[in-house]
Amino acid sequence: MKLKNCISILGVSALSSSVALGGVSIVGGTAYVTGSYSGTIVDPTIYNSLNVDIDNTSSPILNNDVTGGDVDVRGSSSPIFQETVNGDYVNIRDDSTPTFEKSVTTSSPYFVAVRDNSSPIFKGDVYSNHDLSINGTSTPNFMAKTESGRYVYVFGNATAAFTGDVTANYGLSLRENATGTFDGKVSSNYYLFIFDNSKSTFNGEVTTGDYISISGAAEPEFKNTLTSTGSYIKIADSAKPIFHDDVSVKGDVTISGTSESEFKKSITSTNGVILVQDDAKVIFYDVTSDGDITASGNSITEFNKATTGANSSLIVKDAAKATFHDDVVSDSNITISGTSESEFEKKLTSTSGTMDIQNDTKVTFHGDVLASGNVTISGTSESEFKQNLTSTAGSIFVQDDAKPIFNGSPSTTIAKGNSKPIFNAPASNVEIRENSEAIFNDPTGDIYISDTPTVTFKGTSSSKITLLHSASPNTPILKLEPGFTSSGDLIIDSIININLSEPTISGTVKLNKISMEADTKIKLDNDVTMDTPISTSVDKTGSLEFLGDAKILQDIGSKTNWLKNVTFDTNPADISLEGNIYANSVSFSGSNISFVNDRSITTGQSSLTYHDSSLDLDTKKLTVSGKTLFTGKTTFKTTFNVDGGGKETGGHIVVDGANSSFNFSGATPVEIILTADSPLSPTDTYSYKLLIEENGGTIIPANNITFTPNENNSLITWTYDEATHTLNAKNNPAQLPVIVAKTGGSEDDVKVAATLASANSSNICDATNVVMSNIGRLKEAQMLEAVQRVQTTPGLGARATEISSAILNELEARITSLVTGNQFADAGVAAGDSNNKYGVWANGFYGRGYQGRLPHSPKYNSRLYGLTIGADAPINDDVIYGLSMTSVRSTTKFSDKKANDVVKVKSLVFSFYAHRDLGRNWFSDVIFSSGVNRVKGMEKRVSFNNPNQLAVSKYKASTYSGQLMLGYNHHTKDNVIITPFGSLGYSWVDKIKYTETGAGAQNLSVQSGSSYVLEASFGGDVAFQTLIKGVPVTPEIHAYISYNFKVKRPTVIAKLMGACTPIPARVAKGNKLFYNIGGEINAISESGSIEYGLNYEIKLSKKYINQVGGLKLRVNF
Repeated sequence: MKLKNCISILGVSALSSSVALGGVSIVGGTAYVTGSYSGTIVDPTIYNSLNVDIDNTSSPILNNDVTGGDVDVRGSSSPIFQETVNGDYVNIRDDSTPTFEKSVTTSSPYFVAVRDNSSPIFKGDVYSNHDLSINGTSTPNFMAKTESGRYVYVFGNATAAFTGDVTANYGLSLRENATGTFDGKVSSNYYLFIFDNSKSTFNGEVTTGDYISISGAAEPEFKNTLTSTGSYIKIADSAKPIFHDDVSVKGDVTISGTSESEFKKSITSTNGVILVQDDAKVIFYDVTSDGDITASGNSITEFNKATTGANSSLIVKDAAKATFHDDVVSDSNITISGTSESEFEKKLTSTSGTMDIQNDTKVTFHGDVLASGNVTISGTSESEFKQNLTSTAGSIFVQDDAKPIFNGSPSTTIAKGNSKPIFNAPASNVEIRENSEAIFNDPTGDIYISDTPTVTFKGTSSSKITLLHSASPNTPILKLEPGFTSSGDLIIDSIININLSEPTISGTVKLNKISMEADTKIKLDNDVTMDTPISTSVDKTGSLEFLGDAKILQDIGSKTNWLKNVTFDTNPADISLEGNIYANSVSFSGSNISFVNDRSITTGQSSLTYHDSSLDLDTKKLTVSGKTLFTGKTTFKTTFNVDGGGKETGGHIVVDGANSSFNFSGATPVEIILTADSPLSPTDTYSYKLLIEENGGTIIPANNITFTPNENNSLITWTYDEATHTLNAKNNPAQLPVIVAKTGGSEDDVKVAATLASANSSNICDATNVVMSNIGRLKEAQMLEAVQRVQTTPGLGARATEISSAILNELEARITSLVTGNQFADAGVAAGDSNNKYGVWANGFYGRGYQGRLPHSPKYNSRLYGLTIGADAPINDDVIYGLSMTSVRSTTKFSDKKANDVVKVKSLVFSFYAHRDLGRNWFSDVIFSSGVNRVKGMEKRVSFNNPNQLAVSKYKASTYSGQLMLGYNHHTKDNVIITPFGSLGYSWVDKIKYTETGAGAQNLSVQSGSSYVLEASFGGDVAFQTLIKGVPVTPEIHAYISYNFKVKRPTVIAKLMGACTPIPARVAKGNKLFYNIGGEINAISESGSIEYGLNYEIKLSKKYINQVGGLKLRVNF
């Protein structure tokens, strides 16, 4: 029964089987559930056609269908609808949390609204005949199917969860800060709007009948397919959609703004285009569009697969950056323009269109590129093709200022404008035109060149290069890089004799051949190397013009087909001629011409001209045919040589043929320069003709000829006979005394120096003739140095004397110190001293020496340092003996002509010394030493071939020395001791044998006999002792003269390696008279246990000075 009147039941009501608090009231057709009512409403009256208003904190349970009226749930209520709700509208608001366990249906034109902070749960289907509106901060949960007769709105800060399918018959809109989760299918007959800051997740399929718009800062995520069966999809503003599954649209796809989109599977536009623009960032996995695919603006797009439909294009323009990771197919054109940057990582195909790369774009193609129509690369674009580029029905055009790089093979290519293509792989058919600058690395196909391009060739080539005629100026430049070689030909085309190519070629020209099929000109740039034969198809056609230095390694022209003109008119220029020249006319101006082997120059009448030029024939033959004319300054350079077998060769010119002439009568000045390095002739003369007439050829000589012989051997004199054009040489042995005089040495010195200097280039067993011949070959400066270096570098002998002298002086100082100490002790000058002492001592010393130049001995400076340790003790009151060991290092450096020669000696010397008082102030001293010496010598050698060879010698030798001294001690009244003395000394150096290393054939094998010196010395010393602060101090000075009255110099036998006879050796005569001055200061500690002192010695002779100083310490026991 339907109640029309207001019924109010308070407390226990017949309408409720259980009432806790609050109540239910019916007012004007509305049932109000208020307060905190929480009972179950069982009376059916309230369920029929009444509006239901649930408020406050009530939580009623409605266990019957609610039909006919409005349902308003508000406040903080939490009703449970256990059966269906079928009314006009359902309005859920405030903080309510209703639960609908079965379906909810509203009638038109009413709606379902979820708003405020409500959190309804819909467990059954929801159908709104009008709109479904979700807003506020509501968090509804739709657990079954949801359908709206018009729109589904999710906006505000609402968070909606849809577990079942969602159908919006008009449209679905998510906006503001709303969040939606859709687990089932979503379908809209018209549109899908996602914008503002909304976030939505679609786990099921999404289908719209019209368009899809995603904008604002929306972040939707589509985990299943998205289909628009209507007009378009737009992604704009800063939206960030993610599409995990296929996307399909029957219309355009436009992605713009700063949006960031990711399509993880395919996207298909069946009746529209795909456009990425503005600053959008997009990642496509697989794109298929019936229309164009365009990346524009500042967009950044990543494509995997991309395919356009029939008659549709792929376009990358503006400042877009596009990367294509997989194969790309465009049914129509491909256009890349603007300042865009593109990268195609795999194959790119245009099945029925063209490809344009233009403006300032930069693009890299990692895979093959295939276009059915023309490929045009223009503007200032920079493109790189790492695999093949093919136009199947057209050509590749490179124009404007484009800079493509072809690392794969391109099909037919035409480069023009100011383009700069680089071909790094074989090219089948390439044409370079206009002002292009092309580079070919290892080309293989045909290359055609016309107009004014610059073409550079590198690597190895098999290409045929054809220079075409042109309707415009036709002067191409060909640059052949170092190392470039080609098995192909260079052909100058002659199909039409209008604007024929006149190329300029630079670098090393190493082709199969150059064929001139037209009467045109080739210019060869400065420093060119012509390693290619040049031929003409018609006799006496074609010209060559050399613009500077040139090396001509092969023939120019042939015996049957001459060139018309060959000119070398750049002044000055160095021309090296290794090939023959056949031309009607050849001219040289300001040229320095050299010949590598025997050559010929064949010309017509009055057609070989030289002006201000020189010919360097070396030892080669030049054959000239035709009329040869010289004007201006003319120089003929020739070289004469005699080889090891005695064969004589000299550079000369042959004038061959009855109509041939060689006219240098009008040249001025004329100089003939001979270079020769001649051995002495057994016949006393050499002779050969510089100019030879053959087969009726004639020579018209000059009137004034200057002959300049540059003969390395000063014992040979050359002359030139103008009448017979013959050069003659004669031996001139009278020159030898002049050479000897200039060196300041003897003739033996000169011969030895010449033998050493020529050791690398002569048979040193062929003694007399070879040595004499090589004397003449040495330049004056070489001879001066060589003779000086023949002087023996003083080796161990001189060093041993200095070392022995240093040790003897040291031991004499030690004995003097002992004796004077005892003498002063006996006299009572100082207490604490004893004449019976045991002790050990050490003395470190350092010395420097200088020797001026003497006959056969150069100047040198020496340095030595060492340490002596010893011990001595008394046998009785009259005898003291001692033992010592000395280690010495000595280095001697030579100067003047022996500069850089060095001798280093390491010595270890053992000594015995003794002193005996003979009575009445007489005494005797004896010293004996034995040493082992390790010597390393380094000596520079003068050579023709190597001026800086260094001979190194290493050897070991023994030395022995002894000295006997007799002296007298005289005591003055002032306690000064004056001691005159005399001595005899003997020193001996053992024999030496060694072989040098480091100087090749100049190494010497040396044997030196033993040597000795006997010397006598006379002198004296003065000593006194004083106390300084209680310390006894003993100064002593001495001076003596020594004279070497018997000297045995060593016999030296020195041979070059492999020599049959030794080289005469010169042993320097040293000084015999020496002056020695020295002194020492000794001090003794108060206890007498420590002695210390300083000593100094200087030794003087003619141009000789040697100084040694030392520091001594002794410990007494």
